[in-house]
Amino acid sequence: MVQTSLQRLRNPLVRYICGDVASFQPLPKSIQSQLTPQDASHFRVARVYGRDRNISFDWYGEYFEFPVVQRLFQTESWGILQYQVIRRYREVDTQEISVVLEIRLLRDSSAGKISDLELAREIKIFFYVFKCNEELFELKLLPDFSGFMRKEQASP
Repeated sequence: MVQTSLQRLRNPLVRYICGDVASFQPLPKSIQSQLTPQDASHFRVARVYGRDRNISFDWYGEYFEFPVVQRLFQTESWGILQYQVIRRYREVDTQEISVVLEIRLLRDSSAGKISDLELAREIKIFFYVFKCNEELFELKLLPDFSGFMRKEQASP
């Protein structure tokens, strides 16, 4: 689904790829009867099914396709057992909202893999991390599975 914002004063037409999977259905007859036929032809109901599990994302002006990121973390010499990519918003004092890219990795402890320093360098190259955006990038090498962010369970 793509959302369009018409609220901004400068460059008012902005489209966001939100990552939700949705379909647009005709209005129910009960609602169509309350509208003029001309108006009713312009309205639809958005049925949202949830997030696409294979969502691509952008960060600091670069677009990253999920299959490419997935292949990167499957590089055999890196020994990555599990990874997590987290995009979160951080407000700074200047009323500016910044997007932080956090990568969490669990690596195989067996020998013969590249060093943590080499791994960090390769990942920073892939995600275009430079001095200007380094403070918005976090790489966490985890000792076990407990460091991964888990979806919160709804209470009964």
